[in-house]
Amino acid sequence: MKIRLQRFMADCGIASRRECEEMITAGRVRVNGKPLTRMPVLIDPTKDTITVDNQKISEEGEGSSPVELKEQTKVYREGKSLKKSTKQ
Repeated sequence: MKIRLQRFMADCGIASRRECEEMITAGRVRVNGKPLTRMPVLIDPTKDTITVDNQKISEEGEGSSPVELKEQTKVYREGKSLKKSTKQ
């Protein structure tokens, strides 16, 4: 099944989809050894070899990630007001 390259890269944890798009247009990404600078690019993750900065990436976590992974941060907001209140 073919999927968009930037979606595959984001699912692998390389970067966000928008950041992956910038990496593709900058020419840092290769599919089967061919540099890409235009989108859309459809790939088959089971057949195609994807490299970023000459490092192979895959969904299974094989190989090393070419980009330092960002920490996943979750922000929770409770039903409280953001205003500070003081009791007198």
